[in-house]
Amino acid sequence: MNKKKLICTYFDENYLPRGLALIDSIYNNNNNIKLVILCLDTNTYNFLKNKYNSLTLIKLEDYICFFNIDQSRFTNRKEFYFSITPNLCIMVFNRNPEFENLLYLDSDVYVYGNLDVLYKEFENYSIATCSHRHSKLYKFFSNDFGRFNVGVNLFKNDVEGRKCLEHWKRSCDEWYPNKEGYPLSFFSDQIFLNEWPELFKDTFKEIENIGVNVAPWNAINYKIKHKENIFFVNDSPLIIYHFSSLVKIDDNKWNVNDGLAFFTLNKVLSELYTSYIRQIESYNLKIDKYAKLNTKLSKKKKIFQILSNIFFKNIIRINTL
Repeated sequence: MNKKKLICTYFDENYLPRGLALIDSIYNNNNNIKLVILCLDTNTYNFLKNKYNSLTLIKLEDYICFFNIDQSRFTNRKEFYFSITPNLCIMVFNRNPEFENLLYLDSDVYVYGNLDVLYKEFENYSIATCSHRHSKLYKFFSNDFGRFNVGVNLFKNDVEGRKCLEHWKRSCDEWYPNKEGYPLSFFSDQIFLNEWPELFKDTFKEIENIGVNVAPWNAINYKIKHKENIFFVNDSPLIIYHFSSLVKIDDNKWNVNDGLAFFTLNKVLSELYTSYIRQIESYNLKIDKYAKLNTKLSKKKKIFQILSNIFFKNIIRINTL
């Protein structure tokens, strides 16, 4: 088996600056990487092709042709994007059968350390992912996003790993708008991960390293520290941070928690976000607001959102250097 690490992700032009930050963070902290990117538009493909010679790029039309995808069943682009992850993982494995493992990362995560610690935890399993690790207070207000987060997933190129990906793909393929029994008001492939511990009992691993997939929805659980140029989560080195729901408001102002999460900026988190924002802005590309999930907020969640805006610091100003 090939000891080189196989990693994949996907993004479009709107997320290109975040994708570039992810790519550079992987290469800066890890060696012996094969990184596969599904480019969701021509501009993204051309930009990456001209900037890097180390990437393996997949064009959107090749992906659609590979699976004979009918996009007409989706009511918007976000639904289509949310169906991609299991397909992309299957496609990458099929084109790279010599690799033992595949790591999928969302394009808005950032790698702060060597990924060997993650692979070490995974080595005796076929499937691994992170729970949201929601705070107890957050759990009271929201259960719309499932137990696990899709941002970091590992699959082994074996029977169980492939079976899991095929099951996930079928679940996504069988979804359609207003499907009876589907638990969410919007489409998300993430909800299907809830089944994995039961379906793949002996080969499924819930990632325990708290330095992996730290995010606005769980950061309140930890003491984030910064010493000797290393960020720590309690006493564990930060490996992957998920910069989800980060929105640019104006030229120098960002909302770091546009989603529904109990999250507040302190000095160290401000340093973390400022550094990331400066990096994605350093590519000198257009950064727009992203499309929000079309969720229907209950009265309880509306109250939560108001309280969050009042009592939590979520706005950060980035001064021009």
